[in-house]
Amino acid sequence: MATIPNQTTSAATSYQTSTTKRTPGLTFSRHFTRPGVSPFDEIVWELRDAVIQDFKFEPHVHVHYGEAVVRVKDGLPKQKDLPTQLAGSGTLLPE
Repeated sequence: MATIPNQTTSAATSYQTSTTKRTPGLTFSRHFTRPGVSPFDEIVWELRDAVIQDFKFEPHVHVHYGEAVVRVKDGLPKQKDLPTQLAGSGTLLPE
């Protein structure tokens, strides 16, 4: 079995200062940011709506209806969790 001798170099000890001891690892210089200020606060955000034109939605089933807080009487089937095709139990609940 090969052994690797424990070697230290001057670069490995250059991270220590007289007042602070830091653990070895990667260090990154600060670019384009200021200390104490989140970079996300520096951006002027613009809110937009995402709309799919000509999208007609017709519900066919309620899923996870076993955890419903508000009961809806709309004539659609109510699945306890998911249909069997989606690895659920496929259990129908009464309206």
